[in-house]
Amino acid sequence: MSNYIVISDDDYFDLEIIKNFQKLNLNNNIRCFIASTPNLSKIQSELKCDIFFWKDLNFKYKDKLSKIVHLDEIIYKKYYECEQIHNQMLDFINPDGNNFSNLEIRRNYRQTLEFCLSIIETYRPDYLIFTNIPHSYYTAVLYQICKIKKIPTIIIRETLPKIYIFEKVDHEINRSFFGSINNKKITIGERKKNIENFENQNLKNMFSSYRNHKLINSKVYNLKPFIFIYTLFYFERLFFLFFSIFKNIIKTFIYFMKKKFKTNFKINFQNPLSLADSLKISGKSLEKSNNTEFFIALKLFKQDIKKICYYHKYKNLCKQIISNEKYIYFPLHFQPEATTYPYGNFYVDQINAIKLLSEYSDDDTFIYVKEHPDTFNLSRFAWYRGMFSRDIQFYEEISKINKVKFIDLKYDSTNLIKKSILTSSITGTSALQAVLEGKHAIVFGDCWYKFCEGIYNVASKDDLRSYFENKKFSKNIDKNKVSFFFQYLNHYSFEGSKSGITNNDNFIDIAKKLNENVNEILSLK
Repeated sequence: MSNYIVISDDDYFDLEIIKNFQKLNLNNNIRCFIASTPNLSKIQSELKCDIFFWKDLNFKYKDKLSKIVHLDEIIYKKYYECEQIHNQMLDFINPDGNNFSNLEIRRNYRQTLEFCLSIIETYRPDYLIFTNIPHSYYTAVLYQICKIKKIPTIIIRETLPKIYIFEKVDHEINRSFFGSINNKKITIGERKKNIENFENQNLKNMFSSYRNHKLINSKVYNLKPFIFIYTLFYFERLFFLFFSIFKNIIKTFIYFMKKKFKTNFKINFQNPLSLADSLKISGKSLEKSNNTEFFIALKLFKQDIKKICYYHKYKNLCKQIISNEKYIYFPLHFQPEATTYPYGNFYVDQINAIKLLSEYSDDDTFIYVKEHPDTFNLSRFAWYRGMFSRDIQFYEEISKINKVKFIDLKYDSTNLIKKSILTSSITGTSALQAVLEGKHAIVFGDCWYKFCEGIYNVASKDDLRSYFENKKFSKNIDKNKVSFFFQYLNHYSFEGSKSGITNNDNFIDIAKKLNENVNEILSLK
């Protein structure tokens, strides 16, 4: 009998998969399901295991787990690598960048390390299933512990819109591979269209509620003088703040009336006075940083004001494109996001990658840097809202790098890729799009497509120097190898939507392939 733990990020989507998986494999015993929301009743009715809301378990693990690991210097040194990744992941809950003191960061890390080690010690899992890329501070630490303790993991990793893969990692032999699900063939043209639509944001019906690029697209907000535009924007967002407060008062009333009178009608929102996910509040511990909808509304108002200031700064740094100029296209990632946290590694700070490209590319080759439009997204339904990883110095530092040019957001990314000598990214799909356009691409992080023909994964500055000295970007790309990669990807992927954008009715098929993946990874032990 093999024991496993599930770390969920979308409880009901994941529950359907695990329910079906349990029916298929009676030799695997789920010991613990760590949920992303506090509403546990449905999960408790379906699964026979310990079930916790992650926040409750995180802060009260000493009361809930049977075995507690107490840290000492030997343990601390053994898991030293976990501290860096923990500190990076705090960006997700630290929108102003200054809400943690150094003491609070160290305290939170010690607690998180002890918490994660205690989970492993209590349940002694043979493997863990992460239903999303581990990119919160505790899931990233837990994943790193699995690497060090050589506990196999399975990650449901999103690749393209609605396309997921099972990424299995056998830390015992340091092997990473995908698991199968689809047998339907797909052409390169179909996948190319899928990526282009995603990059150019033409999937309006799919992502309309998640994106509001009015700041970029509105002619009004691109006029001069800035003081006039700033004032207009400020009062518009102030009005929206008052509207949000009024709406949240209504939601709070409805929530507590439903609770008081125990009515059966359903509501699709959390308790407005106690949200499941919390941003760190300066001067309070993370445990006591309870967020209300009113706090978030005020926080996002302040972040919106930052956005127009940063957008104005970015626009002023943009340069005109000169015809026939040689350049490397480097579209910036939106951050924080799982594509760079944790898969960017050292290059989670994108400036590190841009500096290397500038240093080792030819002297007559420029680096065209284009900001991600979601950085200036005003939607209140976006996955991450606010200026979590940008400041004025970020743009200024990049602008001072030799051969770098900021490019206005109005320029089409597909055309920039086509006219470049190559495209570079940390882990973004723009690099894969470049290959489909017959262009080479350099990636700096642990991207899921790094074995595709035409993709060059940089491990060191010596690799990059050799790449440019030998002009590898000028060689022809073997289209047959690219085609093989996409057939491989299609075979080892499945369609789904955790956001509810599309209907998901293939849980049985997904569970069958999860079962195949589990059997394969356990056979290697």
